[in-house]
Amino acid sequence: MSNIKTVDTDNMGPILREPLVHFVVIGALLFAAFGYLNPEPAEVPNKIVVTTSDIEVLEQAFQSNWRRPPNDAERAAIIDAHVRQEVLVREAEGLGLDRNDAIIRQRLQQKMDFLLSSGANAVVPTDEELETFLNENSDRYLVSGKMAFEQVYLGQRATADIVTATLTSLNAGTDRNTIGERTLLPGEVPLSTDVAIDGTFGTSFAATLAGQPIGTWTGPVQSGYGIHVVRVIEQTPARQPALAEVRDMLESEWRAERAEELSDAIYEDLRERYTIEIQMSGT
Repeated sequence: MSNIKTVDTDNMGPILREPLVHFVVIGALLFAAFGYLNPEPAEVPNKIVVTTSDIEVLEQAFQSNWRRPPNDAERAAIIDAHVRQEVLVREAEGLGLDRNDAIIRQRLQQKMDFLLSSGANAVVPTDEELETFLNENSDRYLVSGKMAFEQVYLGQRATADIVTATLTSLNAGTDRNTIGERTLLPGEVPLSTDVAIDGTFGTSFAATLAGQPIGTWTGPVQSGYGIHVVRVIEQTPARQPALAEVRDMLESEWRAERAEELSDAIYEDLRERYTIEIQMSGT
């Protein structure tokens, strides 16, 4: 009797199409490739080999800093510096100076986190996946509403009678530049976001204007400086952007979230290799 089992690939289709599965597979392959390309060095502690590739990397670093290649003396100096670093690092490792060093441990963790999450950059999301991500994070990508308006400043203590008389005059066609108190605040504000408007007139000023009718002078409206009458000229509501408007940012953040999922998934797999024992006093 045969021991070969038949696998139903049709039922596996949805699983194989899951982005996280792609990331885990790609991440595992990258991890394996890194181990293959960086095998344990042979035990030759007193031999240091500076290869042609090492020298090319050193020269590229020099050229990146100085915008020119090194001359012969400079090349010899950077090679000597590289050898000095290698000698001292090996001696430090031999003395165990790398153990229990928080900075070294953190740097190694950062390298491992980068390696674990690097598979996300190899996956290209589909439009459907980006649309789903956009809808799930709609608040993050919302295009702010904008408002354009005119205003007349009436000072800090304008009475109800002054406000009423000003509104009557303005709605009858009086030039706004001939009415009100002097101020450095703009008399007319082009289409601007709530944040920009509040940055000029004070917190909640834009929210108050949002309830005003368009094309009619109304008031009083309180700002951080005093009392105003306003005429809203134009208002555009907040809206959800189209995919094409935010594709680059969306794809970048989609990959970032998938990379975090990939890193967590591979970490959990690696963690299973260890027996974790946490010893706490009093337990």
